[in-house]
Amino acid sequence: MSRKFTAGKLAISLMTIISSVAGTAAYADNKNDVFNTNTTPSSMPMPISGNAALGNNSPIARWFDGIDIAVFQHQPDPTEKALLSQPFNKDAKRVIVWTNTTANVARKYRDLARILRTMPIPPGTAGQALPAYRKLTADWYNDSAELMEDWIRPRTPASTQEELQAQLDEMHQRSEAQTSMKKELEVMDKKLRDQLGVRLRDDALMQYVGKRPTQ
Repeated sequence: MSRKFTAGKLAISLMTIISSVAGTAAYADNKNDVFNTNTTPSSMPMPISGNAALGNNSPIARWFDGIDIAVFQHQPDPTEKALLSQPFNKDAKRVIVWTNTTANVARKYRDLARILRTMPIPPGTAGQALPAYRKLTADWYNDSAELMEDWIRPRTPASTQEELQAQLDEMHQRSEAQTSMKKELEVMDKKLRDQLGVRLRDDALMQYVGKRPTQ
């Protein structure tokens, strides 16, 4: 019983984080039986963001484009989302695949956090709004990666059901805190873009334009 309960808590907490990054589209139908958990950002098509596609090439628009493309390329792919949602059903192989997938997504988030922190603030922008936005966004992805790594890090088994429950509740609360912080960042993101005349991130547009043949 405790194993099944643990698996459910793991899936719910991780997918809470995943959905706050990439939306809540129903990717977990699992219609494809061929899984590849080694997908890396470099293997994905190079997207073109909404601002570039619409001809807005101002320095501030290009800066947000860089953020949008980096986030797009480091999102969990549909297969990873499906694998993270799959129940364990007391299958050791599924646990191994789930653990490896979680570690892979965490690596993507840590890589993304490093990329965001090294992006220079565009010239001619005064104030601390953009540096704060960059830092908070990078921190969120890094904290999410740490949370995922904590889920799969070996630890001393709980000696009682109550102790196990307390550990799981703590992790779930951290997941909810990350989700709440993500909502605050989305409000900040929209406000900044509205003020600066920059288009909101559009993953569907980036994917569509990125897959079109070069003219």
